[in-house]
Formats: sequence, structure tokens, C-alpha cells
Amino acid sequence: MKRIDVIKQINIIKDTYCEQCPFQTYENPADCARCKHYAELNRCGAMLTKISKERRRKKSPNNKRGQELSKRDYTKLKKLKCTDKEIASMYGIGMTKFMQKKYSWGIAKKKGGE
Repeated sequence: MKRIDVIKQINIIKDTYCEQCPFQTYENPADCARCKHYAELNRCGAMLTKISKERRRKKSPNNKRGQELSKRDYTKLKKLKCTDKEIASMYGIGMTKFMQKKYSWGIAKKKGGE
């Protein structure tokens, strides 16, 4: 199922059932949790999450998330003209951690010539 189809399904449920619900005005979310339509909305939300994760994986076919970046991998990727930001993204690490790795390998120098 496509993302847009799931969103349409959510809107149909909301417009058909939630708008007319007698519990809509109550501030207690537990009232909604007992509703079968609420369960359907949760299922649709889970589908959207799954679709989003799949889309992210497809965007980055060389995704190395969860793997440890090594100095050897870094130098290979630099020879392939990858930027530091691209490499950090591939491995799912932030730029601060990425730069710390480069410092530890002796590749990067701290600002100010330290």
C-alpha cells in the first residue's frame, strides 16, 4: 500500500467516525482507546512508519547504519569522492562523533591548530 493511500484511509476514518463521535469532546484519551476505529488509526500509523523506514532505506542503498566506521572504510570512501557529511550519514553518526573518529585516527586537526 502506498503512503498516500494510508493517509486517505486515515482521513476517511477521521471524517466518518471521529467527527461524529460522542466522546470527541472528552479530554480523556482512554475513551478513544476503547474504540475499534482508534485501533484502525493506530494500525494505519504503524503502516506509515513502516513505509517511511522503507523509503529511507531505498534512498541510501549503501546504508551502513549499525556498522562501525573504520579508518580503512573512510579512506576508501574519500577516494570515491564522498564528502564527510555523506559518509557520516551512511554510518548513521552525527558530525561531532564523526570528527572525533577522525581526530582519533590523526586525520583531522582541531580548530585553532591544537
